[in-house]
Amino acid sequence: MRKSIVVMTLLISQLLPGVSQAQKKSDKSSKKGSATASYNSGIGIHLGDLTAFTFKKNMGTQGFEVNFGYSPYLGGYNPSQFFSYSPKFNNEVYSNGSFGPGVGIQFHYLFHYALPLEGLRWYWGVGPQLRARSYTIGYNDPKIFYGYYTKTGVDVSVGIDGVLGAEYKFKNLPIAVYADIVPYTSFASRFWFYPTGGIGARYTF
Repeated sequence: MRKSIVVMTLLISQLLPGVSQAQKKSDKSSKKGSATASYNSGIGIHLGDLTAFTFKKNMGTQGFEVNFGYSPYLGGYNPSQFFSYSPKFNNEVYSNGSFGPGVGIQFHYLFHYALPLEGLRWYWGVGPQLRARSYTIGYNDPKIFYGYYTKTGVDVSVGIDGVLGAEYKFKNLPIAVYADIVPYTSFASRFWFYPTGGIGARYTF
């Protein structure tokens, strides 16, 4: 009997450090973040440029987002500069002009990475963007005496976005908040580089 008790005591003394060590590892790993999202999809609002409705779909450590909304600044130029490079105007002389509100749509394919905090990830991505806004240009035609005219239309910009951001998903709430930097390079209607970005929140499900 005594031998049995001694043997059991020795076994327990050997097992307890292992159990304690495993518990410490479990506690430590639970505090770390994961590159894989804890939710499937999310829908919400992005504030900045674009100010937009936003949808995100997670696929393991990858995913994609679509943003559609208001573009406060098409980027890089004013009406007189638009007049000077646009093929819509040839020998006319610029007088005045204005831009209307713009709209834009972005599609970003994303790659996520873990950070040392549960629910927090950083990510990068790339994808196309399209922007458009109306314009009104007043100009003079030197071939006609007192030949003042106005022309209206839509200026369209197409290009590529880069994305760098971070996202935090609340543990006990169906909410994810994020911030991003989105450098935009336009190839049409002219080539220019424009840094955009903002902050946002999504309801997750």
